[in-house]
Amino acid sequence: MFRFTLRPRLSETDGLRHINNTALPAWFEEARRDLFELFNPGLSLTAWNLILKKYEIELVAQINHTDELEIVTRVAKIGTKSLTVIQEAFQNDKPVATCRSVIVYFDYASNQTEPIPATIVERLQEHLVAA
Repeated sequence: MFRFTLRPRLSETDGLRHINNTALPAWFEEARRDLFELFNPGLSLTAWNLILKKYEIELVAQINHTDELEIVTRVAKIGTKSLTVIQEAFQNDKPVATCRSVIVYFDYASNQTEPIPATIVERLQEHLVAA
């Protein structure tokens, strides 16, 4: 499990005085940073080896700009060439949003998916959600 804390920016607040839904994809991506490090230590964009296949965000409650947010990231499923990641965002210890993503191990030079190396699978298993 990975934990990430952020303070929403005032500029992410919309006319209804809560955080606009367009901020959340970037927040969830940033919260996956430690997970990305398992695949690409140093996060070199010239050696990047992941591609986002899909994501789904569910808004559970309004989010305000005045309080910090914590995002918890876990691995839900490890496949041969992809993994499913689940994330939960909390504000004041209450759930405010969830995200489910499918991320694929990818070779940009050949423009093809590849099997996730066993060494990475082993490290991913440390963050796997119990069934």
